[in-house]
Amino acid sequence: MCSAMERAIKNIKTYINEFTAESEKSRSSNPALAYEMAVKAIKLAQDHNYKEDCARAHLAAANASRVLSNFDVAFEHYSRALEAYEETGNLKGKLKCLNSLANYYQIISKFDKAIEIYDEVLSLCEPLEDVNFVAVVIGNKALALQQHGNISEALRQSLLALELYMRNNIEVPYHLYNNIGIIYLEIGSYNSALEFFNHSLKLLLNTGKIIDQAMTIANIGRTYMYMNDYANSITYLSEALIIAQDTGNKQVESQIISNLGKAYTKIKHFSQANKYLNKALKYYKEIKDIHSVAHTLAELGELHVEMKEFTEARSYFEEGLNIAIDNGDEQDAVKIYIGLAKLYMNFNDVVKSSKFLTLAENSALKRNSYKELVRVYKIFGEVFRKAGDKVNSENYVNKYYDANMRLREICENKNLKMISIEETYCVNYPAGQNIFRPRKVSNN
Repeated sequence: MCSAMERAIKNIKTYINEFTAESEKSRSSNPALAYEMAVKAIKLAQDHNYKEDCARAHLAAANASRVLSNFDVAFEHYSRALEAYEETGNLKGKLKCLNSLANYYQIISKFDKAIEIYDEVLSLCEPLEDVNFVAVVIGNKALALQQHGNISEALRQSLLALELYMRNNIEVPYHLYNNIGIIYLEIGSYNSALEFFNHSLKLLLNTGKIIDQAMTIANIGRTYMYMNDYANSITYLSEALIIAQDTGNKQVESQIISNLGKAYTKIKHFSQANKYLNKALKYYKEIKDIHSVAHTLAELGELHVEMKEFTEARSYFEEGLNIAIDNGDEQDAVKIYIGLAKLYMNFNDVVKSSKFLTLAENSALKRNSYKELVRVYKIFGEVFRKAGDKVNSENYVNKYYDANMRLREICENKNLKMISIEETYCVNYPAGQNIFRPRKVSNN
């Protein structure tokens, strides 16, 4: 029979595990409750010096804080969880914590740091022999690569993650379909993007993961915006916003509001666009999402160029550029350089437009961002055409077509072929292959 002490210890551990499990379960539907449960688990575990339980509870608290956009609090909990896992020698817990920490860096737009940690996790994974975890990490890394502008490698990693699931007869998770949709959206393959987003949404509908539902619906709205279908775009974004407002996740809500601002800018409903973009800017500043602050300032600059309010536009661009440069955020810097070039096009100032476009070109070339180069070369051609410089205009038009061709080749390459939902269910891979030395994606 158990002694009274043993029974007491068992009861305490049961409470800790129940609080932590409730936190993990509630994170996507009620992150405030998730954080509350995790804090209760932390206190009990600390009071009784149960380091393993404390590590798991800190990780749950960190993930809930991340969803609530309490980034400083999240980082503190990640640090404590990682320290506890190191002390106890729990490799699986440590790698799970590192993967979540990389997700944290990705959300706050520290993409280099996120990719570095994902690579560290993958280098240490082999003893676990957990193919599902490996595929999750590869999929997460792919999204970070996409956000960092490396579309080709992002697609390659996504297809590798997809292959690992399929080869080992593991159900492909909704978030990988969503991530592949985002990559196809960035490439400009909009129908493929919609196919993957809609499939992701179908898998999500009965899960209770309302934050992920909101994000996926918003991605569908973003895709329609890229397709110039603004009625559908605003419909989906508005639906996503209604869902997001009930989650407590200010970052997701802000992203949707910002995209609504962009959609209204496109249809020249400037008062609505200004309202949404300023609201997004306010929220981003409150949660200290510096990358998104710079991005939204760029959007406000573009809006005021459309409104022919050039002084205000330049002020927004300059503020955003200072933030982007201080934060090492080259993507938003490029966006603002392009915005400033278009601003000075209104005054036929070829020198200043060319200066900013050259800065954008240099950054895009360094990161092999053909999507950015397509925009840069298109505007460069327009600048010289307006100035009557036919030779330079034609030169940049040719560069525009070359960059466009290179972008298309990313998904036409025989090792990075376009895939569809139907193909996902038609391909069978032999089981038992070494998942840590995966074969290349089929060339067939």
